[in-house]
Amino acid sequence: MPPVVYDEPSQFTIGDTLSFRKILPDYPPGEGWSLSYSLRILQTGSALDISASTNGQEYVVTVPKGTTDDWDAGTYAIQGFVSNGTSRFQVYDGFIEALPNLSAIESTVDLRSHARKVLDNIEAVLEGRATHDVLESHIGETTFRRLTPGQLMQMRNYYMVELDKEERQARVKAGKASGRKIYTRFVAAR
Repeated sequence: MPPVVYDEPSQFTIGDTLSFRKILPDYPPGEGWSLSYSLRILQTGSALDISASTNGQEYVVTVPKGTTDDWDAGTYAIQGFVSNGTSRFQVYDGFIEALPNLSAIESTVDLRSHARKVLDNIEAVLEGRATHDVLESHIGETTFRRLTPGQLMQMRNYYMVELDKEERQARVKAGKASGRKIYTRFVAAR
C-alpha cells in the first residue's frame, strides 16, 4: 500500500492510480462543501474533471488506473475548487506532470528530449557532412540553406547548455546532487 499523500502531487505516471488527500479547515465536508478539480493539458487543451470523495474531515481524490491509462503524457494546468451549492472558491492553482508509462510504450518510440535530438543531429552532421562546400541547394523554387560548420558549432554549444540544464534538473528531481560546483572563499575577519 503506497503512503498517504496529502495535497496535490507535482507528477504521477500514466497507468498508475492517482491518489491524494486534502484537508481544508475553512471548507469542511461536514458543512456541505465539495471539492473538485479541473485539469487542462497545456499541449492540446484537453479537459479532465475530477471530483473528490470525503472521509471524515478529509477530501479524498482517487483516479483509478483504468482512467489514467487514457490520459495523455504532458503537463496539465490544474485548479481546485470548493463549492457548497451557492458559493464557489478556488483553493488550488498549479501544474501536474503526467509521465509516460514506459511499459506501455513501444520500443520504437523516441523518448529523447528536443535538446538531445537536435544535439545528436548536429553532431552527426559535424562528423559526416559538415565539410561540404555547398551552402545552398535549390529544389524548384524552394531554397534550402545548409549551416556552415561555424553555425553548427554555435548551435551545438547552445544545445549542449540546454541538455546540461535538463540533465541537472533530472538529477535534482531524482534526489541527487545537481552536479554544479559551488565555490566558497573564506576571508579572515579584520
